[in-house]
Amino acid sequence: MDPKVILISIFLPFSLISTIVYVYVLAVILRNRELREKAFFMLNVAMGVADIGTIWSIYIFHRLRDFPFSNPFYLMFGDYGILAFMCTNGFGFFFNTQKYMLLIIGFNRFTAVIFPSVHTQAWTKKVCLYSILCIMAFNAAHAAATQIIGPSSFWYKSPELLTCKTKNEALYAVNLRYNAITPILVASLLLTIYGTVIISLCINRSKIEASNVSKLRAYKVEVKLTICVILHSLVLINSGIADAFNYVFGINIEFNKEVNDVMQDILCGCNPYLLLLFSTQLRKHVFYHRTCLVQNSGAGQSPMFTAVARMQPTVS
Repeated sequence: MDPKVILISIFLPFSLISTIVYVYVLAVILRNRELREKAFFMLNVAMGVADIGTIWSIYIFHRLRDFPFSNPFYLMFGDYGILAFMCTNGFGFFFNTQKYMLLIIGFNRFTAVIFPSVHTQAWTKKVCLYSILCIMAFNAAHAAATQIIGPSSFWYKSPELLTCKTKNEALYAVNLRYNAITPILVASLLLTIYGTVIISLCINRSKIEASNVSKLRAYKVEVKLTICVILHSLVLINSGIADAFNYVFGINIEFNKEVNDVMQDILCGCNPYLLLLFSTQLRKHVFYHRTCLVQNSGAGQSPMFTAVARMQPTVS
């Protein structure tokens, strides 16, 4: 059996389920004021949009295109139609937004751990909103400019298979390299950021453990969220390493495209599960109805537990 078919049959169900879970988690964040006011969660909302856009752009405009029966679908609006734009610059918009959002979330965790005294004041609603808008505006402008200078089109790379690229060959080569270099640069920066964060957490551990209960709880929250974003970023780092071997060092890894596709499946689909696993604050709201049922059924619950629950530290 074709390896591409095997990979799709394995990871397509994962991507479908992850998308449903992702949309539900994002809806919970947007619906809840407590979560909506936290920069970390709103940055992850933008991250979620980029993740979902990236993975389904890959499936619809890249993986499906490897099968000849899909050719009429891509050509229904003509060689230079909207689908050709989505295949190149539309995909590039989501792909690069995803990488920059991972970077900005890294900076958010960096300030939370290294500069906790100014973190809340630095990450206001406006700063969070402007950060998201700047990233999206930059990538949208890049996609629009590329489309204007060199319109995207479909053409046959073999008698049966279509490919999509910009009309301007030089511009296409530059964009291809840019899309390959971006994960490498972002992965390098994230390694530096999270390396510093981990060192800081390890150094301060003994001091925090000897301090009051409130600081210890806040420290544990930061550790959990740091683990969450590090695991998410590790997949990007692996993708960046593969791109570095392929595009920078000129070493063509066997099945490199398939490896990167699998990395994108995991990168785009793992975040909602990581957030639910490591964020008590989010998990409390996602499983709110179940919590209510448990509380209502426990008639003799001690008020002490309710008071402790209200004292749980939050994230920003």
